[in-house]
Parts: sequence; C-alpha cells; structure tokens
Amino acid sequence: MKLTFCGAARAVTGSCIHVQLPRYQLLVDCGLQQGPDLIDNYTFPFSAKEINAVLLTHCHADHCGRLPFLIQQGFTGPIWMTKPTAQLLKIMLQEQLLRQQHASHRHSGKQHKLPCITQHDVDATLQQIRICRYKQWQTLQKDVQFCFYDAGHILGSASIVLQYCEQKQVRQLLFSGDLGNQHMPMVEDPQQTASAQTVIMESTHGDHCYFSQQDYLQPLANLLQQTFQKQGTVLIPAAAIGRTQELLYCLHIIKQKELVPALPDFPVYVDSTLAYEACQIYNDNTLDEFLDEEARQLKNQCGALLDFPALHFCTTQQQSRQLWQNQQPKVLIAPDSMAGSGPICSYLRQYLPKPQTTVVLLGIPRRNTIAHLLLEHTKQLTLQEQHIPVRAHIASLPVRPIHADQPALLHWLKQLPAQPRRVLLNHGDADTSLFLSALLQQYGYHTQVPRYGETISI
Repeated sequence: MKLTFCGAARAVTGSCIHVQLPRYQLLVDCGLQQGPDLIDNYTFPFSAKEINAVLLTHCHADHCGRLPFLIQQGFTGPIWMTKPTAQLLKIMLQEQLLRQQHASHRHSGKQHKLPCITQHDVDATLQQIRICRYKQWQTLQKDVQFCFYDAGHILGSASIVLQYCEQKQVRQLLFSGDLGNQHMPMVEDPQQTASAQTVIMESTHGDHCYFSQQDYLQPLANLLQQTFQKQGTVLIPAAAIGRTQELLYCLHIIKQKELVPALPDFPVYVDSTLAYEACQIYNDNTLDEFLDEEARQLKNQCGALLDFPALHFCTTQQQSRQLWQNQQPKVLIAPDSMAGSGPICSYLRQYLPKPQTTVVLLGIPRRNTIAHLLLEHTKQLTLQEQHIPVRAHIASLPVRPIHADQPALLHWLKQLPAQPRRVLLNHGDADTSLFLSALLQQYGYHTQVPRYGETISI
C-alpha cells in the first residue's frame, strides 16, 4: 500500500490522501487549499478516472471542496460519508458555487480565469453520495473495508479505519480526520476506534493547550448583561457551520435560564444563508443520534435545538441592509473567518466606533488577523481601505477550538487499543506538526511529517 499526501501536508488546509492498493485506489477527503496554504485546487497528482471511491471525514470546505473538480476530471465512483455530512455537503457546495459566481462577476474584466465548477458538477457530486453509519463496516471490494467512528469535531464528522488484506495478513490504517476536544457542546466526544498499525492524525493545534473551562454560558451572559445595560449590540464573528450552531445552542440555554435580566427576550440575528441552512439540519429529528445527551434533552424539552423566540436569520441582501439600520440592543452573529473579508467587515465598520458595542472574539485568534489586532488593543483598523476608529469594548471568551488541542490529541492516541507502529502527522502548519512529532517521539511513537506530494509505503 502507498499513501500520497495531496494536501494538508505541513499545511492546514486541502486535506486529500491518495491511497493506492494493488487493485484499488481511493481518496480520504478531497478538500480546498485555502489562504496562505494555496497550491492548486484544480490539478491533481493522480488520474481522477482511476480513483475507485472517496471516503469523506466531514463537510468543511478544506476537506470536501475539491470534489466537484474531481467529478469534472472523470471520477465516477461512490463518495462515502455519514448522513449529517451528506446534508451539510449539499449546502456547502451550493455556497461554494454561489461564491465562485460572485467572484467571477467581480473579476469578469480580467484575462486570467481559474477553472470553475458548475451546477452540473455539484449535482453529479451529490448523486454519488453513499451513506454509512458509525461503527458499521462497509466493503469496498474483496479484502478492502472501512468503518466510520465519531470524531467529535462537528455534526457527523468521522475518523476512518481502513482494513485490507495483504499477503494473507489483515492490516488496518486509521485516519483521524479533524478531531474535536472533549466535552464540546452538542456533539459527542471522539469515539474509541479499532487499533491500527499506522495512524494518520491531524495536528492543527498540536502545540497548544487551550482553556480547560468547558462552560462559557455565564461569561457570555455577563457580557450580554453589561452591553444591554448600555443599550448596545453584541457582535460575534463565528464560522457558519459548527461554531454558529454552538453559539445559538448556548444562547438558547441562556434564554431558558433567564441569565440576562437586563433584556430577557433579547433578539438574536444571524446574517448567513449557509448558517441558516445548517441550523435546519441540526434541528432535523432524524439526526438526533449524532447529538450528545444534553442536546437531545434540550431538543425534547423545547421542540427544537436551535430555534427560540426572537431568533432571526438574514438570508437576503435586503434583510442585511435592514439589519444595518437596526439600532436596538441585540446579539448579532456574522459568520466569517475574521481574515479581512466577508459580511463581518460591514458590521465592524458600523459598530467598532460605538463605545456601547461589545465585540466578542472566540478563543485565541491566529496572528495577522483582524481578531488578533483587536485583542492587541489597536485604536484603529483599516477595513476595505477605510480607517475605522475602535471605541467598542473588545472581549474574548475562553472557548475551546473545535479542533483537538495537544492534550486531546494525546488522549485520543493513547486510548487506542494498541500502540500504532507509526504515526503520520498532517493538517497542521510545518512548525506545529514538527513540534507534535518530537513530543510523540518522547512518548515512544515512531512519527513522520510528510511533505506535499510525498508518497509513503505502508
């Protein structure tokens, strides 16, 4: 068997591993290269026509966004995933197509154009979906099987055990996918998996130990109380899938427990079509098995997990423009990466100059982002060539990332039934992956940090 790392190798995005067996080829993930990790989203170092199947760990764009390009180039096999991933993938790919169309419109006068996906490519991708439940072994061909386990990252995320027979010996590989931390809202903790001789593990936060605090309900409620007493707005940037749903879940509990007496029925606005559609999926009664026990209890008690009085979604430009003019005290969630683009910039321009505003930043942001500058107490931001004074209160909540930190990664690895012979680290920048590699070697693991395009024989 050979593994070729076609993305997220000494980089954080573009997860794609080409698995070559003697008579079978498959991919684990097929994600977009994003931001500074950008290499090439259209060219694959293999023939798409020769790939027999894709195993998808979850629906984030850096794991699934290149699937339509794979279809374009001749892939016709099944794409295996969990049921929530299938539902989220549909809205993710439609959003990707819409953003591409907007970008093409803005740059229509330029000579050079990148390859584009079409509605036909998206539809063909969705038609090739195959569903598999957790802990249910599925046969790909004779002597090749796989099994999904809950990775605890977002709804439906999976780790994958791949089993194959070689020279009359059964061998197993374990792909961690993106792992979540312990005790995260709504989702279960990462499941214990079968043992494997080789483990391919993500390392996004492999050099960090984040907050041990599990419950940020009261700190968030305190910020709401203080802001509403000043008749201000609480502005929260958050990713459309995963973190926005977690926030709404927490706000639902805050309202239920009446933790904000200054404005018990405070309105909550979410400016994102993608977030709205993802919330409908989280509310789907057929997906309750993918929620943790506390989330199921809240849903049974209230009838819906992410729906409560005074919750509003903006899904059109007209609704967004109306929200810009809304001066009432409120919580406003604007999904974005805080990297300098998207709808969050419009709200920052509007609300940063107002002293009664509170901007809530979740966790510890990456350097050289808007969030990092705000936490450094900058007095002025340049947003889309405008100089914006910063008079708002900037607050940071001790929110653990949806990626496992170093202790959680070590815990996941140590709880395997048997120690693997080799651990290959991907999905992390070079410094982080190499740091975690050195640490694991101290614990007796044999580790490697593959480079982009590197092929490793198993």
